[in-house]
Amino acid sequence: MPILSLFILPFLFSASTIDPALPPRFLAWSLLNFALLIRINFQEKQQDFSMMRRAVFPILICYICISLLSLTKAVNLVEGIFECLKLFLFSASLYINSLLTDEREHGIVIVTKAMTVTGMMQAVMGLCQYYGIAFMFIPGNFGICGTMAHKNLFASALLLTLPFILYGISRFSGFWKITAMMSLLLTGAAIVLSRTKSVWGAMILAGTAVSFIALRGRKRSIIAAMCLILLAFLYYYTYSVSSFASLNERILLWKKSFAMIKENPLLGVGPGQWKILLPKYGRIEKELPEPDGTRSEVWFQRPHNDYIWVLSETGISGFICYLSVFLTIFFYIFKLLSHAENRDAKIFALSMLFGITGYMVNAFFCFPKERIVHNVFLTLIMSCILSEYHRKFKINTIKNKLLFRNQNLILLTLLIFCIVFSYARLNAEIHVQRALEARKIGDWQRVLSETAQADSRCYNMDPASTPVSFYRGVANFSLGRMSAALDDFKNAYQVHPYHIHVLNNLGTCYALSGDNEKAAEFYRKALAVSPQFRDAIVNLEKIGRK
Repeated sequence: MPILSLFILPFLFSASTIDPALPPRFLAWSLLNFALLIRINFQEKQQDFSMMRRAVFPILICYICISLLSLTKAVNLVEGIFECLKLFLFSASLYINSLLTDEREHGIVIVTKAMTVTGMMQAVMGLCQYYGIAFMFIPGNFGICGTMAHKNLFASALLLTLPFILYGISRFSGFWKITAMMSLLLTGAAIVLSRTKSVWGAMILAGTAVSFIALRGRKRSIIAAMCLILLAFLYYYTYSVSSFASLNERILLWKKSFAMIKENPLLGVGPGQWKILLPKYGRIEKELPEPDGTRSEVWFQRPHNDYIWVLSETGISGFICYLSVFLTIFFYIFKLLSHAENRDAKIFALSMLFGITGYMVNAFFCFPKERIVHNVFLTLIMSCILSEYHRKFKINTIKNKLLFRNQNLILLTLLIFCIVFSYARLNAEIHVQRALEARKIGDWQRVLSETAQADSRCYNMDPASTPVSFYRGVANFSLGRMSAALDDFKNAYQVHPYHIHVLNNLGTCYALSGDNEKAAEFYRKALAVSPQFRDAIVNLEKIGRK
């Protein structure tokens, strides 16, 4: 059952990688999907292949094809392949979870119980961290983050457990009803204490939408709307002052992203390329919390808006496919609502509507599509909707065992590739982390040793978009090996042609080699990205160029 992933993936992390969550979970997700598909393929019961005829799967296949076509625009092919594999894993996971949920008579109930427990466990971990009681060893940027490495990701993950918790309160009795109510109390408290504005907004807007749909034509809908408006006002009053700076940053990011989209409207810049090409469109300053109001440049890795992210990387065609996936799920939900036979069926559809709407609102200000746990939770919401829709609205069954197994064989082959690729990335990031630790203490030989083991065809850039060969170049430069350093910085330039430190260091290597023309060229490229970049300005003056 899909519940296996719920008790492994959300709790898996590594202190040995730069990003403690993404690399190990990507590998684990690949392995779990492979194991579940093996189980499906070789079980005695003959599966109904007709699930694949539901509209959401052809749309996802089309989205994958467009993303692969967009790879032709990629500056860094490795990062593009990684993004495409994440999309494939999402699609494969939705397919596998839908089949497994559909084959069990009470599949949705089992998933609901598992999600209720998972949400409660994560909330308890986060609350213990907040009050300094336990789980402080888990790596993360803020005091309350569970195993998600960041409070915003923690809160948005909990948001995706709420549909099942709410449905469980209505569906269950006795022990499980009490468990669901306790889970709601704990997850609600954790979300409040995380002070995550995007999740608060998502809950308010999703709750408002579901209330109007559930209570339309009744006076209670007005009361519910007024209560939610009051909550929205309190939310705005409490957090608006602190959110203006963050919102301004996002607006700047979105403006630069639209400049990127304008230049690449059809296929975008390629999957995984936004973070590489953003510096081309100018710098973004951020005021630091210093008394003198110091401002510093910030190099963002994502636009904090999944819709703009998809549009900029895969173009209009990819964006249409991305939105169509959600519109198709909404169609399934509203059809289930209109044909609900009893209160339980209606509550289920409304709970899932809350989940999908909440995800989409949160995705407007955050980046859930990047994170493995959020993708897993979303596939479980979608698979429950899809399996219920498939059960109620029958289509002609397809039980061609040979066709079914051939299709699964293709998926298994691709999953093996995912496993190999993700293992290589995990191993590489461990070595890069060690290289960064060695760099701090000036152990340049160890930096060379670790980066030699890290730089591969599956991983050439760390989570901060710094090429691995840049670190090796710094080590060689520090050891006086100018020729090797020049080669390393040339390689780093191919990986990320808009990284100002790569451009500056490459220019310096050319200058020390006596090629001032080339040096000036790269210093100017660095200044084109960041006109106030002090190092490049000083270096240009040193070689007598302005």
